[in-house]
Amino acid sequence: MHVSNTVSTFLVRHGTPATTPLAAQYAAFGSGTNAAEIGWINFGTGFSLVPGQGPVRVTNTLRNGLLVSFDVQVLGVVPVEASPSVSYISSTVPIYQAAPFGNTAYTGLGGYPAIYTTASATLQTPVTTTLLINNISVRTCCGTAITNYLFYAADPETTNALLGGTPEVWQVEAMNGIWSLTTQMRSVSGALTGPTVTGTGTGTVTLTGTTTANDTTSSYVFSTRSPQSIVTTATVNDGAQGFAFGIQTFMNPTPTCRDNKKLKTNPVECVNKIKTGIETNFDYCSCDKLVGIVYGPNFYPFDGKVLTIVGAAGVYDWHGTYVNVSEVTSDCLEHEDSFLLVICKDNKVVFENAVFINYR
Repeated sequence: MHVSNTVSTFLVRHGTPATTPLAAQYAAFGSGTNAAEIGWINFGTGFSLVPGQGPVRVTNTLRNGLLVSFDVQVLGVVPVEASPSVSYISSTVPIYQAAPFGNTAYTGLGGYPAIYTTASATLQTPVTTTLLINNISVRTCCGTAITNYLFYAADPETTNALLGGTPEVWQVEAMNGIWSLTTQMRSVSGALTGPTVTGTGTGTVTLTGTTTANDTTSSYVFSTRSPQSIVTTATVNDGAQGFAFGIQTFMNPTPTCRDNKKLKTNPVECVNKIKTGIETNFDYCSCDKLVGIVYGPNFYPFDGKVLTIVGAAGVYDWHGTYVNVSEVTSDCLEHEDSFLLVICKDNKVVFENAVFINYR
């Protein structure tokens, strides 16, 4: 966090905050189809699913402030005796050196935007696992549903035909939608050889391994519109299979529920080169949390990290519900900076002019 020698702190309190959603991850511009628009779901460090475990809720914040959530669980394992050897864990990308996702396409992704599973080699038999992605939701912070979005599914591993074994299978099924091919990601050797694709234009799309060499195996990304739930299937034969999921929305949520109301104005004034902050308590009724900051034309969502914004005459560091206003060490200037906090109240998104800084 940026802190100057002298810091005044403006503290917003609203009770015990909910668990901060993880930030969806965005790939480098031009590194893949819609790379800058797809928010890949960040599962976070330490994420793990095992057979018999109840649904795990995953929640992410898109960079436009929308909240994405779904429940995920292991639905089944075949053969059932393989269950003790099966788990899905989160991973950085690329998952390994031969995986196209993160190597030849959709590069620069941070966080843990993939999950994968392995099966015990001692079983000497293919193992098929099924996941249920249920209760998929894209909403504003106060619960308004967004129904116009694309849900992406990518193979972040390699789907091969293994020597002396059953080909690996990667499959996704949309309960109320059809899958379109978004892109084929070249293998790390530059080849487009790899698994066969069946089912595009239907509700179930399947990759079946045909190549044996990892570095010549390409991979794929598919999309479907606004699904209610997804069922994934992965067949592993002494190897690994994985999934990555992304969301692309087509609207800025702010205008949909803005009521143009500013509840309070809280000045922080520069007097004799020393700023003084005013501490104010807010009473929120619905979402009970802050969502982000609007500064100028940009929206900056809270994602659990320190958010640094360069203002007209200073640097402002925000973290969760805290704001630290760095001091201006030079002469006070004759202008103002104003930050807006996007908050929920009475089931509406309203704008709180939480910090209004005068320099004089």
